[in-house]
Amino acid sequence: MKIERSRLDEVVEHVFVQVRDGLAQTGSALVADDQVEEELHDQVRYLIRLTFLELGFVIEEHGSALDDRGAGVGLARAGQHIHPSESLLAARLLFAVGLPSVTDAVAATGHPLPSDAVALTLSGLIFRMMGAAAVAYVEVLFNRITAVQREERASIARDLHDRVAHTLASGLMKLDLAETQSGADGTATRADARELIGQALDEAQTIATELRQITTSRSLIESVNLYLAEAEVRGIDFEVSMSGEPRVLADATRDQVFLIIREALRNSFAHAQATRVGVRLQWDVGGLAVTVWDDGRGFSPLRIRPGAMGLVGMRERAELIGSTFSLESTPGEGTRVLVEVPYAGD
Repeated sequence: MKIERSRLDEVVEHVFVQVRDGLAQTGSALVADDQVEEELHDQVRYLIRLTFLELGFVIEEHGSALDDRGAGVGLARAGQHIHPSESLLAARLLFAVGLPSVTDAVAATGHPLPSDAVALTLSGLIFRMMGAAAVAYVEVLFNRITAVQREERASIARDLHDRVAHTLASGLMKLDLAETQSGADGTATRADARELIGQALDEAQTIATELRQITTSRSLIESVNLYLAEAEVRGIDFEVSMSGEPRVLADATRDQVFLIIREALRNSFAHAQATRVGVRLQWDVGGLAVTVWDDGRGFSPLRIRPGAMGLVGMRERAELIGSTFSLESTPGEGTRVLVEVPYAGD
């Protein structure tokens, strides 16, 4: 059996237009960008052509078999932050439009096949691609989560070493020194040791507080204010503001947004030498815009040191929740971090 190339192209274009229009009516991200739309066009062409091949038709220059395109689709969607629900909607539209179109084209060749055979073939190919795409999509997210969790553990280890162990070691050295001294010198050295050990205890308590500072039932702005109150950073003025009507965010989204804010603030405290640091939450119609800024020394984003995992971690957290992350900084003019969080379902 053979189907003319022109007839095949007509089927592909008809199905694609119907799928595209159906997606456009829902405001789907699959047709909001020219590149993504062209990828969708290619996927429709691929599946329709392969359906005819699986049904036993001969097509010139057809390509031989089902390849790993499904995995490629999943990787692309993860990189574009397009939720699998969009692909599921496209698959439903493709089957609904493709089934009668392919059935009619098959009948026109003079080699009619039962509609059940067409339906089983088309649906089987669609879900084979979707299955591979879903696995690839989840794998990307899993790798991102693993990277973020790995950095969290590394960050805790660095804090324990730099903020606790180092101070404790200094205190113990002071105590050893005091054993060799007498009188006022020994008393002063032991007082220094007690102060250092007290500092280490304070740092350990601060780290423990940070580890439990996931927002739970608190709002974002409450969590930010609590963190700043417990951080006990001296010499910096804080400005925390909010505008618009707050929306309820999913727990995972809210937690990741807070962790991004916290990391940005910690970077400002540790590196910026700032006198003013601010957090702004702007609840707009389409999403939440979070800005963390400081008036510190700034830096050139083009010269970010390799392994600057704080910045990498913030970007990865934003990607995990389908948000955009940007950073602006100029030497001598401070730093600004912006995260734009879309509302779920919008």
